[in-house]
Amino acid sequence: MTTLIKLDQIRKFLESQPAGPLSPEISSSVMGMVIGVWDLLPNSALHATSAYKIGRAEDVHWEPPVLSFVLERHGATAMGSTRAELHLWRLNLETGNLEGDTTRYRQLYPRAKSLNVNPIAENLAKAIISKDTSDERLDWKNSNRVKLRMALIIPDDTHARTVVDRRKRFRKALNEILLPNGWKEVRPNNYERIT
Repeated sequence: MTTLIKLDQIRKFLESQPAGPLSPEISSSVMGMVIGVWDLLPNSALHATSAYKIGRAEDVHWEPPVLSFVLERHGATAMGSTRAELHLWRLNLETGNLEGDTTRYRQLYPRAKSLNVNPIAENLAKAIISKDTSDERLDWKNSNRVKLRMALIIPDDTHARTVVDRRKRFRKALNEILLPNGWKEVRPNNYERIT
């Protein structure tokens, strides 16, 4: 049976439905039929969307001849994100045209609290400029070279992306203080006195 014939069966099933959001019962039936034809549709592999994921469809709408639905995707959460992507799919049941794109995000877990890195940078800059060898956040190589113990400064205690962003902002703030005071970052987290 060709793809368009299968899509025509779905369209005929929906003919009795008014345009707009579909009830949960109708949505479940329709999406079951879409699962059966999904792998035959062009663009169905877009966003690595396999047929079994279609069963999680939300906000199923019928605007003849287009069936649209939203899928929550969690790929970014594996990388530490607290948000899921929401993909909007539109399937034209007459042409077989399938389009999907990321429309918005859903917050799944609370975001990490904001961290003001400026006071941390100011405090650490004072320790470097004064050559404070008692500060455990600093690993002095000699009196003019120091390495930051970043895990003690910005701990790796939250989502990976948040830690990376915090550390980047911190180093920028630290560099802005140290450079006019004769210290330069020679490698990430490594500083040397240049004057």
